[in-house]
Amino acid sequence: MMKINLSGEQDNKKNSQTTVAQSPGEAAPLSQPPPVEEEKPEIIVKERKKVPTPLLIVLLIVLVAAGGYLKRDFIMSLIPKKSPVVEPVAPPPPPPPKKEVVEKEPDPTFVVLNRIAEAVPPRLWLTSAVIKSDGTYQIKGFSFSYQPMTDMVSALEGKGTVAAKNIPAMSKSSETVYQFGIDGNIAGIKTPEILDNVPTDDLVAAANTVKGSEKEFGVKFSRLPKSGQTYTDKDVPFTLEGSYEGLKKVISVLCPEGGKTRVFNLMITPSAPGGSFDRVKASFSLKQVSAI
Repeated sequence: MMKINLSGEQDNKKNSQTTVAQSPGEAAPLSQPPPVEEEKPEIIVKERKKVPTPLLIVLLIVLVAAGGYLKRDFIMSLIPKKSPVVEPVAPPPPPPPKKEVVEKEPDPTFVVLNRIAEAVPPRLWLTSAVIKSDGTYQIKGFSFSYQPMTDMVSALEGKGTVAAKNIPAMSKSSETVYQFGIDGNIAGIKTPEILDNVPTDDLVAAANTVKGSEKEFGVKFSRLPKSGQTYTDKDVPFTLEGSYEGLKKVISVLCPEGGKTRVFNLMITPSAPGGSFDRVKASFSLKQVSAI
């Protein structure tokens, strides 16, 4: 009997086949067909293109540089910085204290005149004032009512002493013009005990220093000292007319603060009768502090 391997499996032994002995008179066995191999699907694998190595290096450098730029602040914060050397700077000196500007009177006679002006009440006008360097004064004026004259006396008594007063009696008429005179002394005037006459040549030299400044001072001289003249205590060799402030400027030049020259006698009246003392006519004399 002939055995046929219908499974088509092969023996485990390599390149071996099962041989069946034939009996005499039996037909030769059919040859076994070769095993049919299963067709496997062809797998096509596409080969990737290789990127050149230099290009990779360039891309890597670009990426690293871009990352470093974006993180530059963070990276810089990791780098220790050297503290700058700061040299100590001396503080600026404090500003100098502001000097209090005090308006100083050019001469004691103006101190007296200003004290009198402070005592003048409303509705009263001064027509003349004679003031001396020791603080004594003689003033004259007028008023249209009685009360301002008594107020004036009270105000002057508060600033010194009233030695004499010439005040008319009260009138019942409302049209009465009162004319009065008051003599006295302003307290607190400091003057040298001894004053000497100024030599004529020195008076002329002093006059020349202010003669050319009439326009600047706003005054006009009508009398100035002359060479060859002798001046006594009763004489007033300087006479000018102009603004009250201009008069003060002239005196400040002739009698500078700290100097030895003083106004000895000052007679002053308003330029216009019954007007204010903004514009005045003034006559004055000078003396100098004794060298003894």
